Amino acid sequence: EREFDSPNLITCLFDLARTEDIAYFIGAILREHGPITHLVNNAGTWDLKQITELDDASWDLIFAVNVKAPFILTRELAPVIKSSGGGAIVNIVSRNAFRSSTRNSAYDASKAALLALTRTAAGELAASGIRVNAVCPGMIHTPPNDALVEHELFHDVYRKLIPMNRFGTPEEIVPLYREAIREIDRVLKPGGVGVFLVAEATVMKDAIRRVSWE
Repeated sequence: EREFDSPNLITCLFDLARTEDIAYFIGAILREHGPITHLVNNAGTWDLKQITELDDASWDLIFAVNVKAPFILTRELAPVIKSSGGGAIVNIVSRNAFRSSTRNSAYDASKAALLALTRTAAGELAASGIRVNAVCPGMIHTPPNDALVEHELFHDVYRKLIPMNRFGTPEEIVPLYREAIREIDRVLKPGGVGVFLVAEATVMKDAIRRVSWE
């Protein structure tokens, strides 16, 4: 655990693939920092292989991080958020939930599953004062995507699918999280700001640090 520039931002290192330990992890955070009112499920992983090349271990890892971890986090935190007077959950899905890509079967399927989970959770948790929404970005230029973004053929072909003819950046996506939470707070608790848990990959940490949540 370490703090960034803001005294209100604290990071905790945890492997979301260890889904059996998530409940214990949540308990430790609650004991240290108190009730959580907002959850952003942003972590994700993938393995670019053809279906015939993808082994069970890779498939299971992708679904553990991309689907099972958000499910457990939502299940464990929903009662906490409800008892705190309501809050919000934002799942970072992907355009791949709607339009699949070759060599990305597990990731595409996992994001479609996460979108379905978001819809179900939104219906089930609304009565508890918990809003559940999804953000579905396209290709974002983060370090794990460097090889793809810099691949000339992929770059030229993929950009033709984007009206602005360029890839997105973390700095453009993070404000969507902020605005989603703000809008939800306006509906649920005007003027209120709660405690956030952002379950995410490290590639977004610098962008989150630069974009103020205030």
